[in-house]
Amino acid sequence: MKNFTLPSLTVVLAASLINWSCSKINWKDIDADQKQQVSKCDVAEYHISTYDQYNLGFPFLFKKKYDQSGKKVKEIDCSFWSAIPPDDMRHHVLLVHQKDHRLYLLDKNNPNDTVMKVHLNNKGRVEYYETNGSLDWGNGATRTFGSFVYKSNRLVLFRWAYTNSWGTIPFVEQPLDYDSQGNLLAFAGHTYEYDYTRTAAAQFYIDDFMGGFNNGYYLLQYLGFFPEVTSPPNLRSYVNATVFVGNVENHTFDAGGKLTGYQFTFLQTTIVWNCK
Repeated sequence: MKNFTLPSLTVVLAASLINWSCSKINWKDIDADQKQQVSKCDVAEYHISTYDQYNLGFPFLFKKKYDQSGKKVKEIDCSFWSAIPPDDMRHHVLLVHQKDHRLYLLDKNNPNDTVMKVHLNNKGRVEYYETNGSLDWGNGATRTFGSFVYKSNRLVLFRWAYTNSWGTIPFVEQPLDYDSQGNLLAFAGHTYEYDYTRTAAAQFYIDDFMGGFNNGYYLLQYLGFFPEVTSPPNLRSYVNATVFVGNVENHTFDAGGKLTGYQFTFLQTTIVWNCK
């Protein structure tokens, strides 16, 4: 295997990523019935109307399938928001398996193809991940990496990098800033504002422009691993996400007070919850 340097990460983490990518997976050891990190109410479907007129034939952004208990995600059908023409959209149907502190996302059409591998800490929080490059677009990536730093059990720093035929792109460090209420204020040049007079029983927002270089991070958001990022306590009122800028308004809720939809710019978002 070709050696390469992973700047800005600790030697321990770099070694872990390299060893992990070179190791083979014994599929007999995968326990498909093992409990995953799924909250009492999980977002089963999140839809943005961006491409509705084109009839893509797959979810934008994602839709999940659960096991017979309805509590564990077994499959996710997803795409990513990269502001590209509909014909260029990438679509993934991934099987979700967990073994101890490792999570595996497998290509449903080729279960021997591990699209993404994730390492969890003892608290069930993501420490780092690696993808085979197929989640990303436009950079010729053959592998992508991400790692996470937490403070007071809140994500405060995301690091990512990728390799391609020319070598390894140095790690980019992107901090996350919050207000005193725990609402995300800024990430990767995106900024957010809130209505501090209103809260909800549960919320879910993904209003970022996904540049195509770190979709593994957004896939983990789809799976509910960063509630401090996607589920702020106050209603979001404004977003500036590089490409998409405008007010967040017309929030709708179910009988339990969970957010089921909102509008921003000219787009409609709908949310379907799974509560088991």
